[in-house]
Amino acid sequence: MRITPLFAAGALTLVASQAQAQGEFTFNVNQTLSAWSWTADTSLGAMIGIPDNTFETAGTVEMNIDEGANPISSASYEGASVLTIPAQLHGQIPNPIPIFPPLADVYIDNMELSWTSPTFSVAADGSFTTDIITTVVSGNLTIVPLAGSTTVTPLAGTVSDPNPISGFVTSSGGSIHFDYDSTSVFIFDDPASGMSATFTLTGRMDADASCPAASNFCSTNANSSGGPAAISLAGSSSISANNWVVEATPVPNNWGIFFYGANQVAGGNGIPFGDGRLCVGAGQVYRGSPRMASGNVHSYDIGVQNPPSASGTITVGSIWHFQAWFRDPQGSGGSGYNFSDGLTVQACP
Repeated sequence: MRITPLFAAGALTLVASQAQAQGEFTFNVNQTLSAWSWTADTSLGAMIGIPDNTFETAGTVEMNIDEGANPISSASYEGASVLTIPAQLHGQIPNPIPIFPPLADVYIDNMELSWTSPTFSVAADGSFTTDIITTVVSGNLTIVPLAGSTTVTPLAGTVSDPNPISGFVTSSGGSIHFDYDSTSVFIFDDPASGMSATFTLTGRMDADASCPAASNFCSTNANSSGGPAAISLAGSSSISANNWVVEATPVPNNWGIFFYGANQVAGGNGIPFGDGRLCVGAGQVYRGSPRMASGNVHSYDIGVQNPPSASGTITVGSIWHFQAWFRDPQGSGGSGYNFSDGLTVQACP
């Protein structure tokens, strides 16, 4: 059997579309499960919530995840865009004389929060502990005193001290879940009114991320089996499941090879090559062993636990592009071989 040398040195001097950074997942916050409360002690006295001191959160959280001995062995929080629900938190500082109006009304409007942490270890059951820093991305603090002028202070850039949290991050099928309990303390000073406050947020974050579905890119040409070959993920994109099975159909019942790399060719449009288009390349490409198609289906188990090369190891969060090459002596183009289209897959834990 002769296999055409597609990936000889210098063959792929093409424009690449770079893969995304490895391990990055965006989690959607589960609003009703992410319940919080606030307390505040001020230089004028304790603050009470109007109508109460509870709120929920909604938005997204960014997390880096790495696998190792466990499906998830380490992780880190890399930012967030989380809003309070309702958008306005209202508190009052009661007057020590009960029949008098409150000493001040305090409003926090449109507060957006973010969280970051160092990389932390994750146990086999998904449990973890780490220190987290809460940052106010945007929002305003408005103080309406009983006497004096109303003041409005931007909150952007306000940062809490690192505070310990404990929680879980786990994966199941095509989704990842995390939850943790947290307490963050902020110090506010309002020079205009002379009031200072210690503001404490206590609550729970609960969020889920879904692994993106595999997506096709790059068109190809019809082969002698009657149509263009389309590639798909027949198995799971889960690292721990270890059944990354890719299929291409329809193809001639002949020898073929699946290959993958971190880059797309020509921005995902591919270039003419043989009877089809080369969609994956512009960098190092990793090839599986030759397989014989049967029933016009070409199938291959990538073997994420035993990659063709160490540099081609599929890690959690990494994004790879797959394509099939196959012999086609009866093809109309006359080159004797053709390709499937391309397939982009992001690895899940």
